[in-house]
Amino acid sequence: MTAAPPPRHGHILLIGGQRCGTTWLQNLLAGHRDIRLPRMARPEPKFFLDDVDHGRYDELFPRVGGSWLLDKSTTYLERGDAAGRAAQCVPDAWVVVILRDPVARAYSNWSFSTVNGLEDLPAESALTEEAEGRRWTGLS
Repeated sequence: MTAAPPPRHGHILLIGGQRCGTTWLQNLLAGHRDIRLPRMARPEPKFFLDDVDHGRYDELFPRVGGSWLLDKSTTYLERGDAAGRAAQCVPDAWVVVILRDPVARAYSNWSFSTVNGLEDLPAESALTEEAEGRRWTGLS
């Protein structure tokens, strides 16, 4: 008797800018029976940021469940090399990109950073320093 072939599934890469709604969309889609999310403690797999064994990608996800594997990693948008790695590993993936008005996104990011103790400058000063290249936020 031969083993049954592994179930076919598709891949969805959900990317976008920080504070653009990617987590909201991931949480919304997570309730659908055809969606599987990665098993991990971190909020994002960021799998394609490093040159690793791409054959292990599907191991991030539960073996049973929906027919779509959803990887939400906003950092893929910021790193051009991630796109090449993803294209090699999951060439037929659907790619969903969420963007937002840049001013609203920047203010939302400043608000989030201030509430969480990551920022102590007023919004105008923080944005001015970042625009002039005098700041390193340490965010990746």
